[in-house]
Amino acid sequence: MMIRQATHYDLEDLLVLNQSEVPHVGDIDIARMNHLFDEAAWFPVLEIDGAVAGFVMVMDHTANYDSLNFLWFKERYKCFCYVDRIAVSPGFRRRGAAGMMYDDCIRFGAANHLPLLALEYNITPPNPVSAAFHKAYGFREVGRRRDGETSKEVSMQILDILPAG
Repeated sequence: MMIRQATHYDLEDLLVLNQSEVPHVGDIDIARMNHLFDEAAWFPVLEIDGAVAGFVMVMDHTANYDSLNFLWFKERYKCFCYVDRIAVSPGFRRRGAAGMMYDDCIRFGAANHLPLLALEYNITPPNPVSAAFHKAYGFREVGRRRDGETSKEVSMQILDILPAG
């Protein structure tokens, strides 16, 4: 397994992977993927045996990003990094890919003095695999947010990266 930074050349393939994971990640097009790429503080790709196994897109608190979930965290926390989306190809699940990518996000956050890793996962529609993974990883719920237009509800989660103070 190898983690490397995403490039513009990866974006079409990563978009295909992203779209295969909707509704657990947001539905986007290539223009939005390019914008997110440009705003991301960290955007690693995981390769296993030369194939793209997954990716994670991380924003920091300074991102010019209009996601309501990101803005929810920005209103409540001064300094953080935010997992906007993570996707793992079905053939590479249950092989430690997600944990490896989260470990990389934590290293990125610590190296950049970002004390919290923030994210959300779906409550409605339910995503019990994500809920169990994040609980086992040590994330804790700090709120919930409901989208009035779609009736989607998410659990807002944080993980302490650096000690308080």
